[in-house]
Amino acid sequence: RIGLADPNVAGVVRATVEIESGAVATSGTAERGAHLWDRRTGGTADGFASLSVLGPSLTWADAFATTVFVMGIDGLAWLERFETYHAVGIRHDGSLVTTSALANAFDGQ
Repeated sequence: RIGLADPNVAGVVRATVEIESGAVATSGTAERGAHLWDRRTGGTADGFASLSVLGPSLTWADAFATTVFVMGIDGLAWLERFETYHAVGIRHDGSLVTTSALANAFDGQ
């Protein structure tokens, strides 16, 4: 069971996800503030407060987490092409959004 930190409240777990094997990588604003640059807008990426990717490889999960974070909500649909990778994003208001494979994994959270 992996805890996903609440990027808006230090020390709080916002959601958990269970994995049997593989990796989880997160990009976000909790530890370093707004630090990811979006070349399309010329400013910092702000579609998510936190974006976590689950998949078989930590290297690719990390790369995809940063990429999807910068892409914003459209990045979730982009990630769907990689069948073994899934994402959960935490918006600035605390709500969760996921790729379709995880759509029912966070009911009530």
